[in-house]
Amino acid sequence: MDSISFFIHEKGMTYIDLAACLGVSEQFIKNVHSSQVNSHYNVFHLWKISNYLGISISDLFPSSFKLYKRIYPLKDYNSFIKLKEGTK
Repeated sequence: MDSISFFIHEKGMTYIDLAACLGVSEQFIKNVHSSQVNSHYNVFHLWKISNYLGISISDLFPSSFKLYKRIYPLKDYNSFIKLKEGTK
């Protein structure tokens, strides 16, 4: 997720800030950004990150098709809506 790293650093934020925004551990964030570990952001994570950074979610999508494998979908749209409503 090189685009996320770019925007985080551009805005002067850290992985700790991002972890707090997502409600996950800093280690999870590091794992996602490591090519050695099989951790992934899901669509809800990307939505929260885009809102947190004040950018379009499309700015976070990988630049190559190969990297799309690192994004996991949610089970269904209702799962996304439930998670989204829980952030208000």
